[in-house]
Amino acid sequence: MITQLKQRPGLGHIGSRHLVTVPLVSARRPSVVAMLDAAVVQIVNLAASDEFDAIAVQTLDEIPEAVSQSRASAVLFSPSLIRDQSRAALGRVLARLPSVTFIAVFADDGASAHADLLYLGACGVRWTVSLKQREGWNQLRSLVREAGDEVTRTILRSLEGISSSVSVEARLFLAAMVRLAPSTGTIRAFSRAIGINASTLVSRFFRARLPPPKTYLAMTRLLFAAAYFESKPVSIASVADCLSYSSPQSFGRHIGGVLGLTAGEFRQEFTLSTAVSHFVERLIVPYEKTLATFDPLGSGPIEPAHRYRPTRDIVLVAAERRNTNA
Repeated sequence: MITQLKQRPGLGHIGSRHLVTVPLVSARRPSVVAMLDAAVVQIVNLAASDEFDAIAVQTLDEIPEAVSQSRASAVLFSPSLIRDQSRAALGRVLARLPSVTFIAVFADDGASAHADLLYLGACGVRWTVSLKQREGWNQLRSLVREAGDEVTRTILRSLEGISSSVSVEARLFLAAMVRLAPSTGTIRAFSRAIGINASTLVSRFFRARLPPPKTYLAMTRLLFAAAYFESKPVSIASVADCLSYSSPQSFGRHIGGVLGLTAGEFRQEFTLSTAVSHFVERLIVPYEKTLATFDPLGSGPIEPAHRYRPTRDIVLVAAERRNTNA
C-alpha cells in the first residue's frame, strides 16, 4: 500500500568462528518512494502487496528527503508527472542519489510512452517497466528486490564518496555494474544486460585510456566477496556460489588473477572498507581527470528494444548515443 510520510518542515506530502552456508542477503522488506499518477497507483499497490512498502511524494524536490527518511532503495515515478520539469532538474535528483534505483513506471506502451523513453534516456534513467501486462508486475518486484539487497546498497553507499571525482554518467555506469556484478561474470554478459555492444563499450574505455571495463567488473565482484566475508562467518564455497562462480577453485583463481592472493588470504586481509579503498586508489584516483567527463553509456535516446530484459526478469535500460561510432 502506498502511504504518505509524516510531514516535516520543508517536506511536502508525502561472532562465531564456525563456517556456515546461509543466505547472504537481508530479509528486511524494502521501501520505495513513489511519485505516481492515478493511472498506475492501484496497479502498483497490487504489485507491491507483501513485496515492498511505498511512500508517496508529489514533486521531484521531495524525493531526496523522502528517500532519507524512509531509507528507500528505489524511486518509482510516472513520466507524465515530470514532462513539464527540466531535464536538468531530474538529472540533479539522480546525481544526488547514486545508490538509489530510479524506475519509470508506465500504464501503457502508446506514442507518449515512446517519447518519454527518449527524454528519460537523455536524463540518465536506466530502468523502465510497463504495467500493462501482468509480467510487468513481476519485473517491477524483481527490480525492487535487487535494489533492496542490503549488501548492494552498502557497497553503493561506500562508493558515494567518489561522486565529486567522476561524471554523472560514469557514476550511473558504476552503479549499474554494482547491481549486476553478483550474477554477471563477464563483460560480454554485462554489456548484453545493459543493452550496449561489448565491443563498443571496450572501445570507449580504450579510446579514453582507461583500464578495460572487465577490470572494473572484476574488482566490483571482489567488493561483494569482501562484504560477504565480513558480514557473516561464511565459507569460501558459499561466497563462490553466491557470486555465481562455477566452483570455489574458479573463485580462487579469480582472486589470484586480480590481487595475487589466495581466497584464504583475501578473506583475512580484505574488509569491505579495504576493498573499496583499493578499488578507488587503483581505478578512480589515477584517472580522475578523464572520469570527470567520461560517458561510458552514451547519453541519448533509449532504444525501444532495450526496454525489457526478460532473461534477468528485470528491465535495464541503456541510453545509446544515436551517432556513436562503434
